[in-house]
Amino acid sequence: THQAVMALSVTGAMLAAPTVSADEAGWYLGLKGYYVDLENSRDELTRPGNPGTPPLVPATPESTEIISTKYDEDAGAGLIFGYRFQDGLRAEIEARQFNNDITESQSSTGTLFSGEAESTSLMANFWMEFLKDSRFRPYAGMGLGAAEITKGDQEDSVGMAQLGFGVMMDLG
Repeated sequence: THQAVMALSVTGAMLAAPTVSADEAGWYLGLKGYYVDLENSRDELTRPGNPGTPPLVPATPESTEIISTKYDEDAGAGLIFGYRFQDGLRAEIEARQFNNDITESQSSTGTLFSGEAESTSLMANFWMEFLKDSRFRPYAGMGLGAAEITKGDQEDSVGMAQLGFGVMMDLG
């Protein structure tokens, strides 16, 4: 069964410690915190019919069930490793992890499962910094990657894309 889980992630904090000053190129390592609000899902599951082998196994028709799942809000974390070029462009790899409790998962046959929805992802991001000579530097950019999502006892791998903006602050 293909599952789609959409997450609204808002960056809560980014603590980046570049190894060089703000006006120079260089490597950096960062941590991110996220507020994660998963979109409640409503999926359709179709089970194929079985022609059976009369008289021992009766035939069964194709059946369709609607499955609805609701999630709570939670937090997540990310680790970033990147390189800042002289012109303010940053290229980075970001690993993220979050868990959200499943508050309800039901179908016409009853409760399906409870537990957590967990996502582990890896992204390649490109960001452009503005006001590059300032201690606080706004940035905007995009990223592409993939995630492994576990919901109850089901797993799925999905592609991801992101657009974002934020403010970078030098600590050193």
